[in-house]
Amino acid sequence: MGRFRIRLGEAEIEYEGEDSTSKYQAALDWVSETPEHERIKTPAKSEKQNHIEEKNSKRGGIRSPVVSPKIDELIEGGWFDSHRSIDDTVTELKRLVVPGTNKESVKQGLNRRVGKTLATVMDDGVQVFWAAKKSGKEKE
Repeated sequence: MGRFRIRLGEAEIEYEGEDSTSKYQAALDWVSETPEHERIKTPAKSEKQNHIEEKNSKRGGIRSPVVSPKIDELIEGGWFDSHRSIDDTVTELKRLVVPGTNKESVKQGLNRRVGKTLATVMDDGVQVFWAAKKSGKEKE
């Protein structure tokens, strides 16, 4: 009883059993006679796909940006017309069953909007946000 394994790039042949010598010779012939592009049937990955896969592998999986668009919806819907804290926003997003809602992601999302669509101030040690009034004439 014999055993062998041949690896060449992404191609791999493994055999265990009787008559391993002739099987090994047949596998070796196949590898030497077959062009590489015929042995490997996987499509080529673009540089962008490789970058995305590398980035996602470090974070533990793909994450879709769902907190930020929901914050935008709350701003457009008038929810930030009154002062809201980070905890208020987390509670509201959890009530709306937004996946990935936690204090840190909400804080980052809100802070990115300060100066554009939101204003902020510290109120008794708590950072509060509200919809910033647009200055100048608004387009109709």
